Amino acid sequence: MKKNMVILVVVLSISVGVFGQEEYLLNSFEPEIIDARAEALGRTSILSSSGANYLFNNPSMLCKLTNRNIQISGRAIYGNTNLKQKLNEETYNLKTEYPLNMKITEFSIGIPYKNINNPNLMWGFGIGYRTYYDWGHKETCRDTYLDYEAESITTGGFSTLVLGSAINYRDKVSGGITFSFPVFSNSSHEFQDNYEAYKSEGELKGSFFTVSCSYFLHKSITMGARFRTGFTLLREGEFSNGDKYKYDYLIPSELGVALKVIPYDKLRIFAEFLTRNFGKFEYEIGNNSETYSLYNDSNNGFSFRTGLEFVSIITFRSGFFIQSVPIYKDSLFWSEEFNQYVSNFSETPELESGFTAGLGIKIGSQIHIDLSGTYSSLIFDKNYDYYGYEYVVDHILTRFKIGCTIGYFF
Repeated sequence: MKKNMVILVVVLSISVGVFGQEEYLLNSFEPEIIDARAEALGRTSILSSSGANYLFNNPSMLCKLTNRNIQISGRAIYGNTNLKQKLNEETYNLKTEYPLNMKITEFSIGIPYKNINNPNLMWGFGIGYRTYYDWGHKETCRDTYLDYEAESITTGGFSTLVLGSAINYRDKVSGGITFSFPVFSNSSHEFQDNYEAYKSEGELKGSFFTVSCSYFLHKSITMGARFRTGFTLLREGEFSNGDKYKYDYLIPSELGVALKVIPYDKLRIFAEFLTRNFGKFEYEIGNNSETYSLYNDSNNGFSFRTGLEFVSIITFRSGFFIQSVPIYKDSLFWSEEFNQYVSNFSETPELESGFTAGLGIKIGSQIHIDLSGTYSSLIFDKNYDYYGYEYVVDHILTRFKIGCTIGYFF
């Protein structure tokens, strides 16, 4: 009887806890890669975006467009999480599935301009709408041992209208800047399990600048850098029972550097490094002026991405990435010093890794279609020593993403 109670209390708390965290997102504040070419190249974006989508990822490259360009992108995602729960010698499994979810993620227009009076200068301008934080997904959770089921649907996220411009001098160095502000930036969440059901709807507000530069060291070597300012993201809304909520998230700045190398005409190599300042994320609740750390005493993380592109009639792309996510190992054990159970949380973010692939297809001289596919995974474990019972949870999360970008030059 005691063993069953241990299973019920510990397993159910872990199950509900994991599900309630919307674990599919891993990092709710990870900027979405909305360009299929960039996604296929290991999720690099600073020097690997396509056409007008440079507006979102490196505005300094807008002046390198050969013609005016319109682009639209979308994505489809799905995946699952398996929790292998071992209590002493017995094993139980909990599976969370993420059914197929599709969404249009961006629309952009890029316009290059050459100064006839000064041929050393080239300009670029852009306007676009994008999903910056993509929260849209579905979850279904089932635990056959506990006869527990839950379903969740989250839509929307933080979406912005982006205005940008760029200048290039002597085809050697470029600089660009964009301003992003919220447009149609809404989110809703529905949840239902064996015990409760609720729904919430709200909106998100926040604005920021992005500045970037590109240096064309040689026809085969390009270097780039991007800096996004920190900003406050306001999230407010209402639950189905009438209760209101309001959060102010203090989002730290982000810095990225990139390199593009062309060893020979048909091969391109990309590499990129981005900061992940988890230790600086903070939030405020309601009108309370007190600020709290979002990830407690977390260490900062990073994101490293790399990709290869082979140019032919059909262009082939592949890539790899590894990045920190705000998921942390923890353990529960009996402390003789404090004479009670103590939780021990790691301050080091877990690492998600993944592989990408894709194709680039040109239809005539005006239309291009880019396709991408991404597989990523996160594997870690948690350990608990509860009233003499050894409880181990192995997490295995896998995610799949398919992307498409269609562009038209005119």
